[in-house]
Amino acid sequence: MITRPVVRTSSCGRLFDAVAAICGIGVESSYEGEPAMLLEAAAQEGKTGAPYPIHLDMEVLPWKVDTRAMLWKISNEIESGTDPHNVARCFHDSVALMIDSVCRELRERNGVDKVCLSSGVFQNFTVLAQANNPLERSGFQVFLHSQVPPNDGGILLGQAVIGAAYLERQGAHVSRNPR
Repeated sequence: MITRPVVRTSSCGRLFDAVAAICGIGVESSYEGEPAMLLEAAAQEGKTGAPYPIHLDMEVLPWKVDTRAMLWKISNEIESGTDPHNVARCFHDSVALMIDSVCRELRERNGVDKVCLSSGVFQNFTVLAQANNPLERSGFQVFLHSQVPPNDGGILLGQAVIGAAYLERQGAHVSRNPR
């Protein structure tokens, strides 16, 4: 039996890095997010096609998104000469479809109709638009960042707020205005 290596991550950014590398678009990066930005730029020149297969395993907690079939298909397409711009476009379409699928499943199981699109992947305007528009059309109330960045800066702010609340519960004085 042949087993393929598996890289487990909770970061969608690593998925963008992998696809950019497979496509030959972003093999090396000189700063965080560079391959994803190059992949997004390539997607703007590509044609929309059938979305790639993504398996959502909702029988386990936390839910898992298995992208192995998608990465396998992308690799095969690039190897057979498919235009990397078209692959990049289909990849973006697939990520947006994955987001939509997870949100719909959450609504069906838990009645959730409010969605916060937050993380570094939502600095990608293509994914943001392709995920946001169908969600709003299907009745979700979608929240986007306006004053805090969706990436690590927003995560840091959230951690600071949680830390301050924890310290206050412990009886420590927390200054709300550090100036």
